[in-house]
Formats: sequence, C-alpha cells, structure tokens
Amino acid sequence: MDKKILKIGNEKIQEPGILFYTFDRSNAPGYRQLDITISSSETQVERGMVTQIELSYITPEGYSQLTTLTHPINSIQKGRFLAGLIHFQRKAKKHFTAYTFGGEVDFSTTTDHSIVTLTSSAPILWLYQFNHIASLLADEAQILIAESPAAKNRDTDKLDKKLSTIDPMRLYCSSLKDTFEKYSSMYIERTPKYEQFLLFINKEIQSLKELDIWFEPVKSVNELLN
Repeated sequence: MDKKILKIGNEKIQEPGILFYTFDRSNAPGYRQLDITISSSETQVERGMVTQIELSYITPEGYSQLTTLTHPINSIQKGRFLAGLIHFQRKAKKHFTAYTFGGEVDFSTTTDHSIVTLTSSAPILWLYQFNHIASLLADEAQILIAESPAAKNRDTDKLDKKLSTIDPMRLYCSSLKDTFEKYSSMYIERTPKYEQFLLFINKEIQSLKELDIWFEPVKSVNELLN
C-alpha cells in the first residue's frame, strides 16, 4: 500500500478485497471503517482477495472469543470485537495486520463471498512497513494493556470484561495521553522517527480537543482497566 494513503481526507480507498474509510480529520492515523471481502473462489483468491480474518469477538456474556472468519459466515451474528490485533490472510500465507481499540463487526454473505464490516469510533490502525506511527502507537497500546493489574495477574476474564465495556475512543484517548507522557519524560535518543511520533501525538490530542471528543479528565489506561 502507498505510504501516502493515510493523508487522504474523508474518502474511500480500495485495494484488492478491502475498502478503507478515512476520518474527516487528516491527522488520524487509521480508519473509521473497513469493508473486507472474504472469498473461497479460486479466481478471486488469485486476484488478492482475503481468505480469512482472525479477531477477538465479544460474546453476549462479555467474554472474548478468538474467532476465525471464512466464507461463508454463518456461525456468529453482528456484534463487537475486542481491542487488539486483527489478522487478515491472503493467498500463499500472505498476512496483513491491523490494531484496533475495539468496535463493531457486521456481516453479509452471498453465494460467492462474505463481507465483513469493521467500524470503530477510534482509528483502526493498519500496520505495514512504512506506517511507523501507527505501528509505534499499536505497540504502546498493547504494552499499556499488558501492564494493567488484570493482565499482570493473568485474569483474562476480568480484562476482557473491562475492555468490552470501555468506549474505544476513551481507550484511544487514554493510550495517547499515557504514551505522550511516557515519551516526553523518558530519556531516549531523539531520532527523527521518535520526534515525528511525539509531534503526531501532540497534534492528534489537539485535534481531538478541538472536535470536543477528548474525554476530560482523561484517565490512564491503568485506571480504565482497574
């Protein structure tokens, strides 16, 4: 994917099997919606269509269930997915990965293919080689969750319950706040990559404040999950 793609405004961007919907604000590091076409047709698979998706689906009881989606989708209903990594597979074991702060998932199935729609109030981060800002943010978000008491105590049920009840945008705001404070206070070599990362976080926080979607007072991720 072209690394300039994230600078496009509120538009639809398409590559084989995936339709990306951008946010209105150009600084957002990811997408508000993905439409993914899953097919078992040999012809469509040859054209680069996705063959399966793996995500943490939230059951009606509030627990996460690692779920692999293939065509046709008939085992689960419209629902929600947990914050974390989502894996997409294409032919010849070619994988793509996204990181999300949680959201909603919907499905539609025809004879030839299934369409999985992922939506979230927080950016869905598409992770690829040139998008180091999204990759760094996804890494930090995972570290912050892993450092929560429930994660340290390996109480996955409690952690899932907490994550399943938090608005994705609140988790995103908390992740931005914690990451900015961490990188502003710690001593690290100020490489251009890290300077750009700090600049992005600062701009994104200011953008969210201007749009009145910065949840003051913003709690730390640890406080959200405690």
